[in-house]
Amino acid sequence: MNADRSAKREVPRKLRGALANAALLLASCLVGLLLCEAWLRLLHPQYEHLAEVPFVRDPNLLFAREPNRCGFHRHPDTRALLPLCHNSLGLRQHREFSAA
Repeated sequence: MNADRSAKREVPRKLRGALANAALLLASCLVGLLLCEAWLRLLHPQYEHLAEVPFVRDPNLLFAREPNRCGFHRHPDTRALLPLCHNSLGLRQHREFSAA
């Protein structure tokens, strides 16, 4: 009788151990990603503006580039100002293309 009870209790112990290992793996991956993010933000701040690009809502895509827009973009490595134009389709090109 006691052998049956200990066998039934052993399965939850194994499951608890596997869940603990999975939680530890997830937590260590999360800490690693947070450390990488902090390192990149502190040592390479020139790339932080790349996510701040203006987008507009599009019915077919979630977001698209803003059409008919021209401006300047600072190169992250050389800090040189470069012209940046989007045509009526929102493509990064100064000339027009047919939609068909």
